[in-house]
Amino acid sequence: MSKPSLEQLLELAPKAIAPERDLWPQIEQRLTAASKPRPMRQLLAAGVLVVVGALSYTLWQPQQRPNPELLAMLAELQQQHQQQIAQLEQKSQWVQWQPASLTTPINQGVSELQQASDKIYHALQQDPQNQQLWQLWLWSQKRQIELLTQGQQLPVPANNPTQGIRI
Repeated sequence: MSKPSLEQLLELAPKAIAPERDLWPQIEQRLTAASKPRPMRQLLAAGVLVVVGALSYTLWQPQQRPNPELLAMLAELQQQHQQQIAQLEQKSQWVQWQPASLTTPINQGVSELQQASDKIYHALQQDPQNQQLWQLWLWSQKRQIELLTQGQQLPVPANNPTQGIRI
């Protein structure tokens, strides 16, 4: 006796199977019950949304109280920078500058960098842990000092009458 092949078994199998009882009325009843609005579920869902929103708002807000050590270091760096600028400006009064037309772009650049540096400093006071603001602030200070130094290194014209009188 040989075993029947899969094709023979498929031919012998019934073409349709009828359920013992009609299941559609129970399925329809469950679907209509699930689609009815339930006030308690809606209230719970709204409550969950409010709690999640409040938690995410408090977690993503920047720190309200800045670190006092960072603020102290920020103020100290600002003071040191102002001292460096004052020293460079005092030195520039001793050095003979070029005519105003040559130094105007440098003076304008220094002024603009000072304004930008002040704005960045105030933003850093609000958020002293922002590393990008720190980098931008330090870059603006460095560039301001570079411009002042470049202005002092401009050559003095040879026909400057304030150099002295030859006899």
